[in-house]
Amino acid sequence: MQGSASNSSASPKRTGFEDKTRWDRLMLLIQIIGAIAIPLSIIAGFIQFNQQQMADQQKTQQRQTTLQTYLDHMSDLLLNHNLHESKRSDDIQVIATVQTLNTLRQLDPGRKTAVVQFLYEADLIGVNDPKITINKLARS
Repeated sequence: MQGSASNSSASPKRTGFEDKTRWDRLMLLIQIIGAIAIPLSIIAGFIQFNQQQMADQQKTQQRQTTLQTYLDHMSDLLLNHNLHESKRSDDIQVIATVQTLNTLRQLDPGRKTAVVQFLYEADLIGVNDPKITINKLARS
């Protein structure tokens, strides 16, 4: 029995590293770390890119919703609350102006252009009896 125990301890298992120097082992370790780190960094980059795209899509959707809500509200003021017949001191003009200013602050340049075009085509801004004054818009 003792002879068999000494035989197993006398013949070490071969791993292929017995004849390698510390430098060789260090280089192998660096290669293994690189083989793991590079794919992980690529995956992390894809995740970050995907998160940024999702945030951009949410911001775009939010701006589109803001624009549509504004257009709906202004249409309601025009059709159901006589914004066109209102006078400069009427509350409805103040409401329309404040809502316009708040909306413009939240929008990107393309959607701001859509708002100004809507206001112009609805005769709410311009030279003749504007319901929303250009001066107030220019200050924002």
